[in-house]
Amino acid sequence: MIQIYHTSGPRLHSLIYPEYLSMLPQDQQETMARAMGNSPDIWVGYNGPKVFALMGLIPPTLVSDRAYIWFWQTPHFAESKLACLRASRRCVADALLRYPILVGHCATAATHSHRWMRWLGATLGEPDGPILPFRIEA
Repeated sequence: MIQIYHTSGPRLHSLIYPEYLSMLPQDQQETMARAMGNSPDIWVGYNGPKVFALMGLIPPTLVSDRAYIWFWQTPHFAESKLACLRASRRCVADALLRYPILVGHCATAATHSHRWMRWLGATLGEPDGPILPFRIEA
């Protein structure tokens, strides 16, 4: 059964580190620790006891009207892909209530991500090398 929980990053990091983050290379562990530590809002998707994805927001300041949105999938994502896609729309709608402007980026070569971002209402920017910026507005 798919469930989505809303929580804060620092609390979640300690809960999922042993099973999901500890096997990442050190630089990716540090990146995830920073992203989660800077995210007052994170949605975590479970399929039964397995975490399949995380989506978080990083506002630049406490009073900002925008936030950087990030997404991370675990090896269990493939088992829950369709449910995750459906849930992502609800999570983005919830995020837009908190911050009316969401910005982020995805890999220029990841055309599946481009389709997903457009489906979520994103406007894609111009590629900057391997990075494609996007923006989602309420």
